[in-house]
Formats: sequence, C-alpha cells, structure tokens
Amino acid sequence: MAWLENMHEQWLLWRPDVVLLVFLLALTFVLFEVRIVRQVAADPQQEKRRRWSTPARYVAFFVGIVLLYIAYGPLAFYAQTRFFTAYIAQMLIMTMALPWLLVFSLPPSAFSPWLTISWVARTLQFLVQPAFALVTFNALVSVTLLPPILPLMLTVNWVHMIAQFFIFLAAICFWWPLAAPLSKVSALTLGQKLFYITYSANFMMPIIFFLFFSTSPWFPFYHAIDALADQQLGSVVMLVTMYVVYGTIALRLYFHQDESIWYV
Repeated sequence: MAWLENMHEQWLLWRPDVVLLVFLLALTFVLFEVRIVRQVAADPQQEKRRRWSTPARYVAFFVGIVLLYIAYGPLAFYAQTRFFTAYIAQMLIMTMALPWLLVFSLPPSAFSPWLTISWVARTLQFLVQPAFALVTFNALVSVTLLPPILPLMLTVNWVHMIAQFFIFLAAICFWWPLAAPLSKVSALTLGQKLFYITYSANFMMPIIFFLFFSTSPWFPFYHAIDALADQQLGSVVMLVTMYVVYGTIALRLYFHQDESIWYV
C-alpha cells in the first residue's frame, strides 16, 4: 500500500488539473493578443491598443500563470497537510501577486465589453468601492485565519474552493482602486491611494499580532515541524511580504507625486 500512498502524493504535487487550467489561460491570452494585433493592423486608428501589448505585460502574465501553478500545485499539497507557512505563502501569492500579474496585466479592452452590460457595470462599481473593497478583503483574509474556519476549509474541499474563489475575487476588488485598469471605475487620487494602503496595512495587524504572540498553536494538525513555531513563522512571512508589497507601491506613488497629489 505504500506505493499507492506515494503515487497519490505525487499526483497531488503534480496536479494535472492545474496544468490544464494554466494551459487554457495561456492559450486564451495568446488568442486575445493575436486578435488585438490583427485589429491594429487592419485599423491604424487603434494604435493605442498596441501600446498595451508590450513585452513587460507578456512577461507579467506568464510569470502569473507559473505562480498560479506553484500555488495550486506543489504548494497546495503542503499548505493543506504539512505547513501553516505554506498556506500563508499560497494565500499571499493568490492575493498579492496573481491579481496584478493575471488580471491587471490585461489591456482595458479586456474589461470594457463587460461594462456594456448594465448589471455587470453596477455590480463592479459597487464591489470596487474603496471602503467596501478594503474592509471586505482584509476581513475575509483575517476570518479565514481563525481556528474554527481554517481547519474547516482545509478538510472540506468544496468549502475550500468557495473560500479561495471569494478571497481571490476580494483581492481583485481590493487592488482595483490602485491598479485603476479603467479610470472611470473607482479611480483614486494619489493621496487617496497612499491612505488606502496605510489603512489596509493597519487592518491586518491584529490577526498577525495574535498569530505571532499566541502561546499555543491554533492549528496543531500542521505537524511537519513544531506547530507553534510554524504559526509564528507564517505570521512573520505574512507581515514582511505585506509590508514589502505595500511599501513598494507607496514609494512608487510617493516618488511620482506632484503638488496636486491630494486632489487629482
């Protein structure tokens, strides 16, 4: 039976279903870009669309699908069964990297057709309102790290899938006001973006604090290493990654400021 267990573990690490998803995303992206190139070639007035088809955006998207495979392939196995820190790493990839690399690397023309549907436009406008998006994202991440919730997510597959879907959706909505792929939907001034980042960083501090300073492990089922040390390491990884990402964005905004930063 040992060979069956080993085969099952290797299957979980390889995750051919995730490979298929990555392949379909890559194919869709390539077909979309080919369509843009053909449209620009047929109509020179669409030159603005060509400027979005840059090597940097191609690299960003394909780095994104590699990270997607890592997060939901090998890392997912360890995140569900071995290490709390692996779960934190998976969650950080899903919320801090993938929205930028997979969603906001797309040109505005990828979003615009959906906004012609009135209920989609209204729903999006509501979901990406800065106050709502900030509170929803940070609250959802914090709640899913509580002892009663995380074990349930990791032991019931459909709960885990639904939770990860909504966390990823909340992450897209959270980053939308900063990325502003469509300027007319929840655009913020530079000053407002700085406040947005600051408040978000503060919002996550309580759960990080409790994870690190807890005197007993919240998730003893993670047993690959000492559960309490693993929990504390995960909280440190979360804190450092969060502040590196937020700090990088804040510095970029600060150095691009001018006298109108608080107004336009």
